[in-house]
Amino acid sequence: MVFELDAATGQLRWKFDPQVQHNKAFQHMTCRGVSYHATKPGAVTADGATAPGDCPERIFVPTNDGRIFALDAQSGSPCASFGDHGQIDLKEGSEVQTFGFYEGTSPPVVTDKVLIVGGAVIDNYSDKVPSGVIRSFDIYSGRLIWAFDASNPIRTVSSP
Repeated sequence: MVFELDAATGQLRWKFDPQVQHNKAFQHMTCRGVSYHATKPGAVTADGATAPGDCPERIFVPTNDGRIFALDAQSGSPCASFGDHGQIDLKEGSEVQTFGFYEGTSPPVVTDKVLIVGGAVIDNYSDKVPSGVIRSFDIYSGRLIWAFDASNPIRTVSSP
């Protein structure tokens, strides 16, 4: 659950429930934070296109079921221009799709054009678990830009 409070009054301004489905395989049921991005005037995407007009201030929220959301910082609504209606499934492109084997536990790194995401993978459960691939996404569209797999650096990919 993510929410915004009025600092002066403590009143709830908005809240967002990502509807995380609990699974006993999850190592944690905590999120260690969110990240913030403000669009600068004249901003462009990683592809060089004009940045979209929706969500000029974004909050990025990783979830324990392997997703990341971009929320409008003013309303708490998902940013339609990011990923699939405001979210990316971080399991997409992974060799292992087992629910609970990949968790976004820490806030992503935010730059002017790129969101850099890591995560936790399940340990001591199976010998068929994904490695901790680090990926970057266009901060506006959610399009994958690159992925680095430290366990197999030859597989590192870049999108055009």
